[in-house]
Amino acid sequence: MPKTPRASALPKLDFSEDPLKELRVNVRGSVHVLIARYEEFVERIRGQKADKNKVVDGGLEVFFAEDIGFQKFLKDGSTKPAVSAAPSTAGPSATEP
Repeated sequence: MPKTPRASALPKLDFSEDPLKELRVNVRGSVHVLIARYEEFVERIRGQKADKNKVVDGGLEVFFAEDIGFQKFLKDGSTKPAVSAAPSTAGPSATEP
């Protein structure tokens, strides 16, 4: 009987279907290598080919979900900047009397 991998050894990403939108970005060489290695990992563990687009999409989804500050921002729905603008040190403007 084949051995079932423990949950902690399984890929963290969900590869269920959801329409993708194109986004062109550049990543560091080391990140590019990790994406390819994750594709290999998924194929070895799940026996299915992992599309690199889905690896990046899923990785970002997990990253955003685990970013507590970003989740708070989304929940608050606030449009105010997190940090207020610093007062100008340029002196009085030309329009002031």
